[in-house]
Amino acid sequence: MSFLGQHPSYGGNQPHHHRVEGGIQLPFKYVAGGTLPTNWTFSRASSATYWDASGNVVTVGPNTCRTAHYINGIPHLLLDGYTTTQNNTALWSEDLTNAAWTKLGATPTTIGGSVTPPVIGAANTKCGIIGGNGAFTDQGVVNAAAYTWNNSSYESWSCHAKAGNKNVLRVQMTDKAGTVTTSWINVATGTPGTTAGTHTVKCYPLSNGFYKVQVLLSTSGSGGTGPTVSFCPVDADASNTLTGDGATVNAYVWGIMMDGQGYPAVRSYISQTNTPTPMANEALVAPVGFVSQPWTFYMKITELNGIRVGGNIIYFGKGGTLDIADISLSGGYEADLRNNGSDGFGNSVGFGLSTIGDTVEIRATYDAAYRATAYVTVNGGGENAAALGAVAPQPYSAKPYATMNVGFDGNSTVNCPLAIQQMKATTGVQSLATMRAL
Repeated sequence: MSFLGQHPSYGGNQPHHHRVEGGIQLPFKYVAGGTLPTNWTFSRASSATYWDASGNVVTVGPNTCRTAHYINGIPHLLLDGYTTTQNNTALWSEDLTNAAWTKLGATPTTIGGSVTPPVIGAANTKCGIIGGNGAFTDQGVVNAAAYTWNNSSYESWSCHAKAGNKNVLRVQMTDKAGTVTTSWINVATGTPGTTAGTHTVKCYPLSNGFYKVQVLLSTSGSGGTGPTVSFCPVDADASNTLTGDGATVNAYVWGIMMDGQGYPAVRSYISQTNTPTPMANEALVAPVGFVSQPWTFYMKITELNGIRVGGNIIYFGKGGTLDIADISLSGGYEADLRNNGSDGFGNSVGFGLSTIGDTVEIRATYDAAYRATAYVTVNGGGENAAALGAVAPQPYSAKPYATMNVGFDGNSTVNCPLAIQQMKATTGVQSLATMRAL
């Protein structure tokens, strides 16, 4: 892996020295899965988790950047929203025997059957749902926590699930209007079955036969009903019936996450007991040192949740009174060419959202005529492009800039987690093929 300042002709790891690869200068090149480049700094006051290559939940301590978070076998740098602390309001998230979880069914459902959760070195935990002796509906568990949802907003939850005697897990969400929506998931294969029209369901393989199951609800509704989430193993897809023997584990559910606004489906898992402990904000800063010249920026990410709430992924030249450029997430993907946003230089081009799980490549070029062009490629397809016309001649910078902010912008809000595969910046206007190959 090649990083900033590692070319021998530049005399060591200096933040303003650019690496040369294939005749092209790279102010920086980062590929997830290794250590951060020299001179990059990262901070987070609390611990955090990620999923490793084997599908285990791994906990790291404060100020440790998560550069080996795996999604579908691909390493990512995982960053949570900068200005919003993350929490899990699903109390007793790893203990469904607790009174916070109400047992459902005409014959009381019990929780038992020890199984090893997808955590390295974890002891067995009783998280198996056992149905009554006979055929009954609604044999499962429902949360008793009072989740705080905003009116008409996206909401979601996630859990770690494994098949027992039954392969299908029925999941339900009751919104603030009292509307119940239901989806079915085969947790033996990690395959969504019949799915509610307001749900987006994704499953990711983990260790020990578990899958991470995430469900995004497109609207919370409005009203006075307390939102709920329930889990019920059933006999088959689209069925509400569980035929049990009163002793055999029908499904395992562990590590439930609920944080509202679409976050828990994609953010880091937080273990909770009876007192929510939030995960702190994260800050990743890379000293780059741009000068006045055309350049190209490239980012490859996995779309996590399809929800964007303002803010910027990345700023170039964020310092002093001038902003050279940024890539933002204001309702979609957007590239801005800026000069403090106040003198005809503050123009932008953008694209709409992709869907959860898509691989998105973002390329932005800034040429010698002060034109910006933004390109978005989804799942390796062709590029969609939108260009800004030439603006009044302005220097790219009044001075070299020493800082680039990644994953957050101190002057606005980024409420969206990012799963980054690659980030690169080059001098000159480069093609998608060139950026991929660097």
